[in-house]
Amino acid sequence: MSEQDENRALGVLDNRVRRQILKHLVREPHYPLQLAQLLDVSQQAIVKHLKVLEDADFVISERIPSEKGGPPRKVYSVTQSFQLQVVVGPDIFLIEHRRLPHQRHKELEQHLPENVKKITEKLEKKTPMVQEVIDGLMRIDEEIEALGKRRDALLSARQHIRTKAHSTVDELHEYEERNLIHHVLDEPGVSLDPNVVSNMLSVNASEIESVLDAIQSRIMVDLSLKSDAVLAGRPSTNLPWWMAKRGGGKGSGPF
Repeated sequence: MSEQDENRALGVLDNRVRRQILKHLVREPHYPLQLAQLLDVSQQAIVKHLKVLEDADFVISERIPSEKGGPPRKVYSVTQSFQLQVVVGPDIFLIEHRRLPHQRHKELEQHLPENVKKITEKLEKKTPMVQEVIDGLMRIDEEIEALGKRRDALLSARQHIRTKAHSTVDELHEYEERNLIHHVLDEPGVSLDPNVVSNMLSVNASEIESVLDAIQSRIMVDLSLKSDAVLAGRPSTNLPWWMAKRGGGKGSGPF
C-alpha cells in the first residue's frame, strides 16, 4: 500500500478513543449514543471521531428505521480489514500496511497450515457450538504466535546483517553517498533509476546520478585493489580514469 495510506492509518489509530470505538465496531454495529455510554465520552466527541473514521474509510454508516416509530438512526460498522505493523530499532525501520480480504479467500487458504485447514473445513460444514469455535480460535492463535516468533527471528537477522554494512558505509565521506546507500540497504529491491530515487529522497535526479557514478567508481576501485581482479566490460565501455596506466611503472595504477 502507499505511504499516504500508511500515514493516514497511523494518524487515525493514534487516538485512543478511536481505537476503542473500532474495538466495539468490529464486533457489531453501534449507534453513537451506545458508544458514548460505553466509553464514557460525550456523544458530540464520539460523532467527531466517527467522522474521522468514516472519512478514512475505516467505517461506514447507514440509517436504520427506528423500532419506536421515530426518525431513522445512524448506525456505524467496520468496512475494511487490514494489518498495520511498525518495527523501529537500530538499523531497522519498517511499516507494513496490508489489506486483508473481508471474507474467506481461496488464494490465501493455500498458505494455511494443514491443521488450520481442517479446523476451518470442519466448522464450515455445520453451525458450530460456541466451545468448538473457542477451540478453533485457540489453535489458530497458537499458529499466529508461532508465526510471530518466526517473524521476530527474521527481523532480528535482518537487523544484524544490516548492521554489518556500517564499516563500509562509514567510509563514505559525503552524506549524500551514505544516504543513498542506506536507502538501498533499507529497500534492497528498489530501483536505482535516478528519477525514481530522486522522488523517494526528494533530491534532484542529476545529483542522484552523480552520487551513483561516484559510488560505482568507488566500488570498482575497491574491487580492483582488494581482489587484484580484472574487471570485464563490453568493447564499447568507457574506462574510468583510474584504470588508465600512467607510465607503466610499478604503482602507476591499479593494474
